[in-house]
Amino acid sequence: TIVPKAIIYYTLDGSEPSKRSLKYEKPFEQITSGIIKAISYIENEKSSIAGFEVDQLPVLDPVISPINRYFYDAIAISLKSRTPNAELRYTLDGSDPISASLLYDDKLDLKETAILKVKAFKKDHKPSEIVMSKYEKVKFGKGVEYRYYIGKFGSTPDYLDLKPDHVKRIDQFRLDDIKDVPSHYAALMIGFINIDESGEYTFYCGSNDGSRLTIDNTELIDNDGGHGYNEKENKIYLDKGIHRIEVRYFQTGGGQELKVSWKGPWFIKREITKEDLSGE
Repeated sequence: TIVPKAIIYYTLDGSEPSKRSLKYEKPFEQITSGIIKAISYIENEKSSIAGFEVDQLPVLDPVISPINRYFYDAIAISLKSRTPNAELRYTLDGSDPISASLLYDDKLDLKETAILKVKAFKKDHKPSEIVMSKYEKVKFGKGVEYRYYIGKFGSTPDYLDLKPDHVKRIDQFRLDDIKDVPSHYAALMIGFINIDESGEYTFYCGSNDGSRLTIDNTELIDNDGGHGYNEKENKIYLDKGIHRIEVRYFQTGGGQELKVSWKGPWFIKREITKEDLSGE
């Protein structure tokens, strides 16, 4: 009310409010659906009735992290609810989750290819929308598994939603062996790099047009978008052992270039070779 001394009474079931109705004292949370009506009084004078209809309060959509990834061996998935005390239910076979589906208990490790769907539930609330993410387990091997996708792209696409036109294995991250493709295409390259000594490594990705570079599940370089040859770099600490390296590339006409290099604690900047990608 715009009148400071007025007292407000209200109902939640659509009935006419009066001085016998609920007295408004502070903001309240309305969870269930209904029709709210209110009236204000100054002594025996009253206002006209105001009213509006509200839907059942929905649970906010859950958050999946990381989303849409390739992985080797296993990948840890985190699910979060933006509505306090909501239950997160999920499926791994692409079916829609229901209130009886698997319950997330702060840990979800995937070891096989899966389509993850998540839905949040809370008593007296409307369930959230379904949130989805795809995960594909890739094979361990020497060199680089190369997949290309014919089509016109303005940036590197979500490859998990696409079917490759061709899959082959090449020695390293280069375009030399793929000149038979059209001038408009996207490419996904996945390899395994052997780190002999733990430490800080710098990776470089130069391309015409766009590219992105990921180590394990961490995107290290974003060089995406249509452009002439441009190189970007970033650093990461890597433990000794095998690490998955993924390069995403797309070509939208004109020059085609891709060069992936690295620098380590005991060697200067150089191109990643087939020996680095031996997978041993």
